[in-house]
Amino acid sequence: MFGHNLLIGNIKKQNQIYLNGIININIINLVTRQVVKLPYPLGIDENRLGKGRVGF
Repeated sequence: MFGHNLLIGNIKKQNQIYLNGIININIINLVTRQVVKLPYPLGIDENRLGKGRVGF
């Protein structure tokens, strides 16, 4: 898992998957190895990424 860069999405190389946790929430089933991607809740994404801030 990695994050802090919106330009790099989730990457699959050979048999490895690299998940970018800043783009979405990743839920991993350890038995099946299935990855479910959830969007961040409304309002959280804007605060987390600093959107909507007014600068002087």
